[in-house]
Amino acid sequence: MDMVKVGGILLKIIWRSFFLQAWWNFERLQSIGLLYTLLPLLDHLYKNEREKYFQRKKFYEEYFNTNPLFFPIMLGALVKMEMEYAGGKIKEDIISSFKVRMMSTLGAIGDTYGWAGFRPLSAFAGILIGVLISPVAGLIVFVVIYNSFSFFLRIRGFFLGYRYGVEIVDMIGNRNPYRIAKILFTVNSVLSASLFSYLIFWSYVHQFFSFEGVFAGFVIGLFMVIFPGDFVILFYYIILITGDRLWPEILKM
Repeated sequence: MDMVKVGGILLKIIWRSFFLQAWWNFERLQSIGLLYTLLPLLDHLYKNEREKYFQRKKFYEEYFNTNPLFFPIMLGALVKMEMEYAGGKIKEDIISSFKVRMMSTLGAIGDTYGWAGFRPLSAFAGILIGVLISPVAGLIVFVVIYNSFSFFLRIRGFFLGYRYGVEIVDMIGNRNPYRIAKILFTVNSVLSASLFSYLIFWSYVHQFFSFEGVFAGFVIGLFMVIFPGDFVILFYYIILITGDRLWPEILKM
């Protein structure tokens, strides 16, 4: 296949990958979005094989659901594998098992890293800038940081998947992503509790910086890591509800 032609097809696929979730359906979730993303490749590979073209379209209309941020990693590998399948180098069942395995794996990893990891971290940075400078500046910081991470991950992930194909499974496993996810969870727990406790203390002592607020939040954040999260959150809400009577007494000590 001509490299210039391949480059154009890959760019179209990367662009379409941003619209994975624009075609949801209740039966097969993101399947139409996946098919839409791969159509430029299928159109090229099977333009002279009408029956095979519709068979491949039907294959990618099967149930599909994964995390949209980490989806390009899998997408790049699927593109390479589909090219190999068209050349007779691999069988369809290899692509099918890879697709089923990876969509659940990347879904779990992506939800942990994206929704529970980098998005809260970006939000903390935005809130901090919002407090120090202005709410508008904080919003801009949040959007820039989070989307910079998102764009880098999508593009870098796609080319990693395209380069390694099915071997990307072993690469992800060797990186031990869940260990890093645990670190992100710990950092987010401490930061979130510290930030909100600081804001609560700030509202009572009317000081720009409150060591008591940050320290209290740090302790609560550690509790959230050590003890069951539901228990700590319930305890924290009780403190919030009784705050108008509790915080002034604490500050007098």
